[in-house]
Formats: sequence, structure tokens, C-alpha cells
Amino acid sequence: MQTTLASDVPDERRQRFDAARDRLLAVPISSGTSLLEPFRRIVEIAAITLDVQRTAIWLFSPDRRSLRCAAQYESEVGAHSNGTTLHVADFPAYFAALAQLRDIPAEHVLEDPRTAELSEAYLVPLGITSLLDAPIFLHGKLMGVVCHEQIVKPRKWLVDEREFVRAVADAVAGQLQTDPGDLNTAGHTVDMNAQSAAMRQTAAGIGHDFRNLLTVIQGNVGLLKRRPNMTAADRELLATIMNAAERGAGLANELVWCGMNEPQPTRVIVATEVVHSLLDVLRAAARENHQIEFVPDPQQARVFINPGQLERVLMNLVINARDASPNSGVIRVSVGQEETAPQGPVKSAYIRIEVRDFGSGIDQETLEHIFDPFFTTKAKGQGSGLGLAVVKQLAERAGGFVTVETELGTGTSFRVYLPRVSARAN
Repeated sequence: MQTTLASDVPDERRQRFDAARDRLLAVPISSGTSLLEPFRRIVEIAAITLDVQRTAIWLFSPDRRSLRCAAQYESEVGAHSNGTTLHVADFPAYFAALAQLRDIPAEHVLEDPRTAELSEAYLVPLGITSLLDAPIFLHGKLMGVVCHEQIVKPRKWLVDEREFVRAVADAVAGQLQTDPGDLNTAGHTVDMNAQSAAMRQTAAGIGHDFRNLLTVIQGNVGLLKRRPNMTAADRELLATIMNAAERGAGLANELVWCGMNEPQPTRVIVATEVVHSLLDVLRAAARENHQIEFVPDPQQARVFINPGQLERVLMNLVINARDASPNSGVIRVSVGQEETAPQGPVKSAYIRIEVRDFGSGIDQETLEHIFDPFFTTKAKGQGSGLGLAVVKQLAERAGGFVTVETELGTGTSFRVYLPRVSARAN
């Protein structure tokens, strides 16, 4: 089979790619304040030139255990986003290929051995059929990758297209050249210091040991309840013990989650679908005297997160809302999309998951500490003070953040923002 060389392409096509390279070169070099703006210019140029639906720049975290999306452009809706995280351990073949190749032209991503392992978690949910990815190298070190994603119809990548994506990767490297340490502004998180890491390890160890002890207690209570000669008073005492053990198990789980530094398997999910599937569980957590109202996202937008972690976020927020209005009340859970700027003036696309109560609200002094581990306003033995700390931690691990809006006597809204990976379901 004869290979088409870049020099064999029509003049009009060559001129189009040359013009696109000129536009890449014309992107202003970052002044060191933020890489987000030049990265967004680059992904727009790449998406338009290649006529692909999605283009994204992914950069390694400082510990090189994950890739975080520094800038993504969805050409169909003209929208930018960033912050989504991929864990290296989940996709070893793909990351091995990045380190060895100048580009990855995958025509059929589900069949290509370099990309097939991404299928269930990322490619299939987003309808991606073909990929053209180029690794980003700086001084010989792999810094990340530029991804170009074709949706619906598979696509064979031509030589000039492959050469162009290498130029795109070089343009990104050129931006990093000016200040490679300025990665936090592009969506990276900094490593925790040694003291914080030690605290997490201690919390996880205590949580595991505590949970093991409680499992023994719960098991023995279950055996005692089966005895035929148990009196009503005995059963009542056992129920009290079991309730205390269950509360303790909840505390143990929070300790373990606070202490975990290992990433959990993540995948693309439709946020509204996951929340809807949890409504019965959330209603049980809210108890009979509280009504759960659900407002879904009509566009069915998608995020990249471990579903169990999203469930934990929702459970903690609903329980918090329940306790804010202990007698009765409505708890409203809603999912929507929002363009917002967590830091600085540049907005990005997020999925917003909101839990609102109409209870007593939060005073200013308490508001300043609500995300602090072990801080609680509940009576002794009634709360661990870890629920909101876990919500904040899990949101940040997914590349997002949490806000709170409250008014005394009116109620409180907690909003969890997660990076949007797709504006709508495919």
C-alpha cells in the first residue's frame, strides 16, 4: 500500500495547515500569571483545523500519578472546561505508548491496543470512535498529552494531520518553557506537605482499626438477636447497641476516606442519572419527616468521577441538610450546568450539584470552619465533624470545588462543582 506523504497533499490543504501553524506561533507566550488563556487558544485552533469535536491538553500532576485536563474545547457547543483527572494506574498501556511514540493515531479506539483500556471508563460513554493524540515533551521529559477526539464516525488520520498535532504539542511545550512551574493555574493541585500526609495516614489507620472492632460488635449483636428467649427489653438494648455501632461505623468510614491518598477508579457518568438512582437511598437518609425534591439536568451532561464518591458527597450533604432542619422540611437536590470561575476571571464549564435546605442557616463564625476536619456544632456523640471535610476533599480530587450560600432563618445551599467533560449525553 502506498503511503501519502505530506508533500503530496493538495496546495489548499497544505496552506490550511500552514496557516494554522502560524496561528499557533502567534499565541502570546504566557507571562507566568496563567497558562489557561494561551492553552484555550491552542485547543480552539487545533479543533477547528482538524474538524474534531473535542480537543484537550492534559498535564501530569507533580507526583506524575495522574493527568489533569488543563484546557478542553468542545467545538459543537463552543465551550471550554478544565480540571478533569485521569489516573495513570488505570490506563497503563496508553501511558506507556505516550512515552514511546511521537503520536497515537487510533482509527478504531475500541480495537487499538494502545487505547482499548480507556473504552469503558472514557471512550464509550463519550461516543469517541477515533483519537489522534500527541505527547508533550519538555527538555526530553514527558509533560502530558494533547488529545483530539472524533465522535460517532471512525476516522483514518492522514500524515499531514499527524504532523500538525505534533506542532500543537510543541506549541504547548513552548508555553510551559516560559514557566513550567506554573501548572496550578492550568488546573493542577499541589502536593500535600509531610505533616498533612502523616495526618491522613493516621486517620486512615485509626478508621480501619475502629471499623474492624465495630464489625465484631455488630456481628455479635446479630447473633444475640436470634436467640429465642430474648425479652423485649433485651431487644431494645441490643437495638441501642446496634445503632451506636452503626454511627461508629459511619465515623470509621469517614476517617478512612479522609486518610485515603490512593485514587479510586473513575469513569464518565451522566450526573443526573447517578443522582436519580440514589434518590431512594437519599430519602432513607433524610428520614420520613423530610421530603426530597429532585431537579434534574435536562441536557444530561457528563462528569468524570468515581460513582461511589459522588454517592458519598450526596449522602453527606443530605444528612447535613436533614440535621439543619431536624423537625421536618424539604431538601432540594438539583443538577445543572454553569459557567463559573473558581479562581480569577476566566470561566469554565462545570456540572453543579446543589443540595438546599430551608432550615436555620449558618452563622458567620461557624461558616468559617465548616470544612475543617472534626469541626461540628452537633451535640457530643451526634456528629464526627468529617462529613463536609470529606465532601470538599472528594470534590477537589475530581478537579472541582464546593461553595456554600446561607442565610439565618432561611436555609443553606451547598453547591458542588465538577468539571464538565461533555455538555450533553451522546
